[in-house]
Amino acid sequence: MTLAIFLALASTSAHAFPFQSETIDCSSEEAFKQSFERIAENESKVDTTAILFGTIQMLYANLPPERRARLYEGGGPVDNPFLNVAQSLEYAYETDFHLSLSDVKEYVRENGLTEMAAQWIAEREAEEAKKE
Repeated sequence: MTLAIFLALASTSAHAFPFQSETIDCSSEEAFKQSFERIAENESKVDTTAILFGTIQMLYANLPPERRARLYEGGGPVDNPFLNVAQSLEYAYETDFHLSLSDVKEYVRENGLTEMAAQWIAEREAEEAKKE
């Protein structure tokens, strides 16, 4: 019986296979890009954007304060994940940092980032419509 269950699970699609640990690979720019291409194939535009926002915030949390951007020379670090994306990614590349997609999705849920992403997308689309 156990073998039959395992074979049934193994015959499901790869992204649904319960033993596969989906990660967001931050070891290089290309790996990061490929991770989000895979996510975009399986998630809606809003969910993909929310996952990106969550990833940015989680990478920022991993970034040492001394590596954070400065508002001006000699000033204190800028305490904003979205103004520290380059620094966060650079540090992630250096440390071969990986995030579990399930951890990021939980972070997204806990912090209301899906709503934030939907609003951000709606604002961008409204701006584009005004240009046309």
